[in-house]
Amino acid sequence: MNLDLNEEIVNTFEKGFELLEKNGIDKGEDDYMIVQPYKNGQAIRIKVEGQGEDRIIKTEVTNTTVILPQIDNVLNIFQED
Repeated sequence: MNLDLNEEIVNTFEKGFELLEKNGIDKGEDDYMIVQPYKNGQAIRIKVEGQGEDRIIKTEVTNTTVILPQIDNVLNIFQED
């Protein structure tokens, strides 16, 4: 089944915002990336960063995305919750 790209971008934002809120991330202030994978390596990636008027939203649609398994640890530049 072929899905409408514009509808999927909106759905990705909505699903991502739900998870951000659930995890206590401020969607209006914090930097974050939302990734929605599809079959055949396709994905929608939405990156939000910056503050105030300098806030930037980048949306990318790719046909080759590799998502690795989660590593059960944190990077040394972030605090562990």
